[in-house]
Amino acid sequence: MPSTSAKRRATSLWDTYRSQNQLVALLHPDKAADMTKSVLEIYQDGGWVPRWALAGGETNVMSGDPVTPWVVDNYRRGLLDERTARQLFDALWRNATEVPADQSIFRGRDGNPSYVKNGWIGYQDLPGYTYGDTRQAGSATLEYALADCALSTMAAGLGYRDKAKTLQARCGNFANLWDTGVESRGFTGFPRTKAADGTGVGDPDPAQSVGFHEGTPWQYQWLAQQDTAKLFGLMGGPAQAEQRLDTFFDTPLLLTDPAKAAKDSWVHGAYDYHNNFAFNPNNEPDLHAPWMYSWTGAPWKTSAVLRAARTLFTDTPYGMPGNDDLGTISSWLVFGMTGVFEAQPGSGTYLLSTPMFEKVEIHPAGGREIEIEAPGASAAKLQYTKDVQVGPRGYDRSWISHADLLRAGKIRFRLSDTPTSWGTKSAPPAM
Repeated sequence: MPSTSAKRRATSLWDTYRSQNQLVALLHPDKAADMTKSVLEIYQDGGWVPRWALAGGETNVMSGDPVTPWVVDNYRRGLLDERTARQLFDALWRNATEVPADQSIFRGRDGNPSYVKNGWIGYQDLPGYTYGDTRQAGSATLEYALADCALSTMAAGLGYRDKAKTLQARCGNFANLWDTGVESRGFTGFPRTKAADGTGVGDPDPAQSVGFHEGTPWQYQWLAQQDTAKLFGLMGGPAQAEQRLDTFFDTPLLLTDPAKAAKDSWVHGAYDYHNNFAFNPNNEPDLHAPWMYSWTGAPWKTSAVLRAARTLFTDTPYGMPGNDDLGTISSWLVFGMTGVFEAQPGSGTYLLSTPMFEKVEIHPAGGREIEIEAPGASAAKLQYTKDVQVGPRGYDRSWISHADLLRAGKIRFRLSDTPTSWGTKSAPPAM
């Protein structure tokens, strides 16, 4: 049984691996390192890594494999000594390749039998498995693929070439769910849940499909950010992907009235993601979607989407969309307003967007201060990046590594009131 150490009372990994973990690692790397070591202690106590721990015990709620990118992110930031890193990799490798025995209090990746064999999780709505990965087979397959891709980078870093190769081959498993016969709102091809024999399950309408946890295939189609070239290829290319994003965010309205687009076009309410094709800022699976524009050659649209999203946050008792989920939504806002965000959990790479403050000071515990300046910046109007300077040099990329961010000292944005071509010369790297 896991011990009841105070430092591990709640580990809402399905939520926090997408934004909160990165904020803790940036501001308090010492605490992030301790939290990661707690995951190792849980494994040593109970034989398996956690999925969603609470009060020292495993709840087994939610789906996918969130612990893997959560750990890899902290490894990629250099927060783990080599012995701890190797022990954690062994734990994550076991989690990615095996399944706990029936008597274990941990469910682990219960979709592994069909996933490891076929490259997708075969759908089964098993009694007593409200949160089982076989019941959420569509979205859990996408989560597994992202996690495996992140773990492949850790395997490579530790010198485990064969295991890295095995895991890297799974990066594109999201494509195994792609159904080219599905059409919605003028677009062809969407992820669809499959049975173990490869047949599609449930209604093919991507707003109605079964097997996707707290979202629809419209929202989950973007959960393949580890390899956007492959994803966009399935969509017909970057231009078609950008058109999908424009529909998803209602970008034409957003560019004339951001607050109206956020209020009237996006998903609202705790469970309104069902039967919906629009962006859901109330929940986690598509929080990275605004930054997908960086791969379509239109990073300026990310800045427009984020300014619309900012209008959903107020100083009232209902001042944020959805449940904060242990700081996930608020951390997402902090990054979005600051102008840096890790859209590929486990990559250690931030994507840049137009800041909403004239100056932000980041004080990493025990590290060098980082200043982000954007003279004239405002959250109340649409603004775009004209050019960027990192330290003393011009910077035309729309991304920056964690290591380079820590070394930057100062990042200065010059802004424009109209869209620009900044950051379009090359796309951010695949994981």
